[in-house]
Amino acid sequence: MVLKNGWFILILFALVSCGSDVQTGKSGERGSLPDGETLYLENCATCHGIDGTLGKAGSKDLTKTTLQVHELKKIVEVGTSNGMPRFKEILGGDAEVEAVVHYIMGFKRINE
Repeated sequence: MVLKNGWFILILFALVSCGSDVQTGKSGERGSLPDGETLYLENCATCHGIDGTLGKAGSKDLTKTTLQVHELKKIVEVGTSNGMPRFKEILGGDAEVEAVVHYIMGFKRINE
């Protein structure tokens, strides 16, 4: 009886571990969705800070932005004339830019 219960638990654990085909992660992995937080921390936090407030080297405090999603997306894609590089290619494409922009918009909502 103990052996049957052990197998049942092992099989149940294996099934739960399999989960869904779609996982949150970096783009490029088959079936994955871009993770805005990870992409932000890897590419943006150096200048803008972990919470968007750093403002290093003249970068903007993202918690105080008045930009709309489409405006912020354009800036992330093509950069600015005052030093921010274009990030579309660095991030990997449209889905990654979208994920980062929506993550950044979360900073704005926290301060409202």
